[in-house]
Amino acid sequence: MAVTFCAIGSGSNGNCYLIANEKNKILVDAGFSAKHIAQNLLELGVEPNEIDGIIVTHEHSDHVSGIRVFCKKHGVPVYANEKTLAAMMPKLQDVEPRFLRKFNNGESFYIGTLEIAPFKTPHDSVCSCGFCVYSGNAKITVATDIGHMTRGILENLKYSDLLVLESNYDLEMLENGPYSPFLKQRVQGPNGHLSNDLCGQTVAYLLEFGIKQVLLAHLSEENNTPELAYGTVCQYLNKVGAEDKKDINIEVLSRNARSKCYRII
Repeated sequence: MAVTFCAIGSGSNGNCYLIANEKNKILVDAGFSAKHIAQNLLELGVEPNEIDGIIVTHEHSDHVSGIRVFCKKHGVPVYANEKTLAAMMPKLQDVEPRFLRKFNNGESFYIGTLEIAPFKTPHDSVCSCGFCVYSGNAKITVATDIGHMTRGILENLKYSDLLVLESNYDLEMLENGPYSPFLKQRVQGPNGHLSNDLCGQTVAYLLEFGIKQVLLAHLSEENNTPELAYGTVCQYLNKVGAEDKKDINIEVLSRNARSKCYRII
């Protein structure tokens, strides 16, 4: 069954992705205002109340700020692991319990015809995760907010038809940028974010495992540029004798603008 992916935006200002097949539609995170998300969905030809669920990576505001209003207004269930849902509860107290649903990292579940496989990621939140989403033979994977790459994450990234992978910061920009020493250490620490270099190394490694399309995501506004993120990943591809648009397709998601729609058959 064909599946479509579209990013409403990806960055420190907000994160939200639409994944849909012919029968079901879900959002991964809802870090923009409910109004902004709804407007973008309408422009894509999707009624907000057609969304079958919002699956949540973690509780930070740039991933969940629109969930309460969107859920209440459009009657959409929210799916999160137990610790993340507990951390979100102060902002969801007036959401009806029937709309709040738990999953366990490492255990697949279904939203209609979409199979969701959450996997653990290292980040400074209570229990962050990424997702593999399956529709028939198609696999879309979302992996952002990753302090360091682990063997478990790599196993989940393999054989993705479309991979949304964090390329948050350029190390030189971070070290010479405006952040405080504490914040710089937090970003590049083991529970912070994935650098352009680690992203590039990961993409180069995954070439052997059927990766076809990679969307670089969650770029820092202060410590990165689309050109640096893309160029760094291409450098690592070149080291293994590969090229963008020949061996793989690399694109950069905008922090604030909606992406094109990607269709996987």
